[in-house]
Amino acid sequence: MQTFFIYILGLIFGLTFPDFDYFFERFIGHRSIFSHSILIVVIFITLLKNLKDLKKTYYISGLLNGIIMHLISDLNLPSNFTNIQTIKIFMFDLGDFSFYWILINILIGFYLLRKFTGGTYSMRIELLNLIIFIIFVYLSSDIYHYLTVIYIFLKTISFLLNRIKIIF
Repeated sequence: MQTFFIYILGLIFGLTFPDFDYFFERFIGHRSIFSHSILIVVIFITLLKNLKDLKKTYYISGLLNGIIMHLISDLNLPSNFTNIQTIKIFMFDLGDFSFYWILINILIGFYLLRKFTGGTYSMRIELLNLIIFIIFVYLSSDIYHYLTVIYIFLKTISFLLNRIKIIF
């Protein structure tokens, strides 16, 4: 039960972390390339020792799932290319590349999640992820039903890749 709460803590931090750039909006802009990426998790993983510790595994799994959920929800924001808000490097706007940046980070997040957790799935955690994602996206997006389908599709692909043992 303790690992479940550690997972929830990681999930909450992952969901909220990308928007911490509101505090530094004057310097790096909102939807910064630094905060709206999987980079924080990569840095966190490289700084940790003993990654086989169950508590760390659950925390990082929650963190990855939270950031993935947040990035998928950001696929909804306005732009003339794909309805996403643009990602910024400091105050420079990446424009149409923003869609690809978010998509690449989502895919890297799923890859890291699969590699880091060894592809183990818990139905209880996946159901929790789905419920939290639906609530999060419903509150933050007008196209929550499309984003939910994208999330379920990507989770299914990740699950199937693990089942057939495809190694990247």
